[in-house]
Amino acid sequence: MSQPEPEPEVVPEAEPEAEPEPESSAEPEVWVPGGSYEPEPAAEFSSDEEKYLWISLYAICMILIVTGDLLIIISIMKNKDLKKKVSNLFLLSLIFARTLIGVFVVPTRITALFSEDYLESVACKLCHFSALGSSATSVLSVVAVAMDKYVEFMRVEDNAEKDSDGELEKKRVKKAKLVITGIWLLGHAYAIRNAFTVDMVDINGIMRCTSTPDKAYLSKWFLLVDLLCLLVAPLCIITICYTRVIRVSLGQQNPQSLRTSQMLIVVMMLFVVCNIPPYTIGMLDACQPEPEPEVVPEAEPEAEPEPESSAEPEVWVPGGSYEPEPAAEFSSDEEKYLWISLYAICMILIVTGDLLIIISIMKNKDLKKKVSNLFLLSLIFARTLIGVFVVPTRITALFSEDYLESVACKLCHFSALGSSATSVLSVVAVAMDKYVEFMRVEDNAEKDSDGELEKKRVKKAKLVITGIWLLGHAYAIRNAFTVDMVDINGIMRCTSTPDKAYLSKWFLLVDLLCLLVAPLCIITICYTRVIRVSLGQQNPQSLRTSQMLIVVMMLFVVCNIPPYTIGMLDAWSAGKFNIGINAELGIFLGSYSNSWLNVLVYLKFRLDIRQSIKMMFGY
Repeated sequence: MSQPEPEPEVVPEAEPEAEPEPESSAEPEVWVPGGSYEPEPAAEFSSDEEKYLWISLYAICMILIVTGDLLIIISIMKNKDLKKKVSNLFLLSLIFARTLIGVFVVPTRITALFSEDYLESVACKLCHFSALGSSATSVLSVVAVAMDKYVEFMRVEDNAEKDSDGELEKKRVKKAKLVITGIWLLGHAYAIRNAFTVDMVDINGIMRCTSTPDKAYLSKWFLLVDLLCLLVAPLCIITICYTRVIRVSLGQQNPQSLRTSQMLIVVMMLFVVCNIPPYTIGMLDACQPEPEPEVVPEAEPEAEPEPESSAEPEVWVPGGSYEPEPAAEFSSDEEKYLWISLYAICMILIVTGDLLIIISIMKNKDLKKKVSNLFLLSLIFARTLIGVFVVPTRITALFSEDYLESVACKLCHFSALGSSATSVLSVVAVAMDKYVEFMRVEDNAEKDSDGELEKKRVKKAKLVITGIWLLGHAYAIRNAFTVDMVDINGIMRCTSTPDKAYLSKWFLLVDLLCLLVAPLCIITICYTRVIRVSLGQQNPQSLRTSQMLIVVMMLFVVCNIPPYTIGMLDAWSAGKFNIGINAELGIFLGSYSNSWLNVLVYLKFRLDIRQSIKMMFGY
């Protein structure tokens, strides 16, 4: 009787041991995160209110797109005169493609945040095919509209014969319909790849409509092709066409030309501002280094940090509540020296180019007396300091900074932020000075015969410039309190101190508003008004001024948006955001290049500065 008693005790022990084995073998279809293919997880919201807020915003955006586009489509289709114009045919194509973005792209983006169990394989492929197809068609239509405007204005400039019998217009309409058909076929042919690379995938029990694991490796290359075909190439074509159109419209003193020029400038700015951030994020996401799943071997030295943290409490161990940015990891010494060389070249170009402009203005008495050149000197000198302080600080941040003392560390970061802030404020001052100058022309201000008004303006300008430099460096004084030498695993780094690191998010947000958003709004308002006034002045100087201002605005936007996008993503992302050292260095190098690219702009469009430089060298 005592023998059967121990038997039932052994049976329940064998059952739980067998349970974990069938679980792993029962669901081989689920793509487990951390493997060679790791699809993007479902969106994690901090609360239901946040989730419903984003759904509401996307829904409002979708309604605005569809209703607004349909309103334009109906208004053109109902009017016989509008329907006959070639430009309106291209506009209809563009607006209809944009309507499809509201119908397919926005809803696809919303559903991608949640489980998509309701979709079948065919519906999944169709949604992504339609989304990419309508986006590609929209971009091609934007290019077609730009090229049509170019052709239309070139016919005016070349004094083409008037189409008295309407035959030429009929031929243009036929050609336009063929081009539009080609645009829609090409746009959707471009999107046909989604029929083969996208399908329903089971990710930890949640069905998602995303790239299949066997095709996921292609996503980087597809994104690169999208960047070139749907952003870079179209932007180049649009810029060339619209710049030429604006130039021709300067010679036509009529309200229609004025409105056309204003519209084209706004279209270019919207295209740049709305398209660069998502492509920047996409490229950074795709180009992230892939050794992240290899974090598993870090489990071995788990026992090591304990004695390290107790033996050296001064060392800030990565992974804690405060985790400073690690030192740069290059794949080879050649790569490291390449980046050092590129940054050194950038620094030389900034300093030499800016000094050339400064000397050319200071050597010329006539140039030195102009108020606009005083603000320009302030801007260029601030840009020179960017080459002297900001670029070297960025390079030294990649390596150990043992040679720096606490005071030198604070001074470097203070000077870097101070020169950057002063540079932006000087850009705003130049824009506002141009605005005041052109408004005086428009208001038919009395001529300054004795030069008294100009002297008063010079005095005011000097006071404003002094205020700009004081304000810019007062803005940067925070770095004297938040930055110091920090020992990070035995490497001395000049970075935010751990007790002040939590402030970096808010400082970055303030920088975004004060050094990008607000200045961009002021510059855009001032320069748009200046260009509008310059349209009424038929002289080469006004033409060059308008072209220069457009280029300056474009450079400001293109060079400054990507680094701020990275900074905000790094500061506010839920997890550790790492784009890879090469992508980061490339984006910041592009940002610093704004300083020497502006020198080329001034040399191209400022005839007086070019002549002053020639006189300096004896020509």
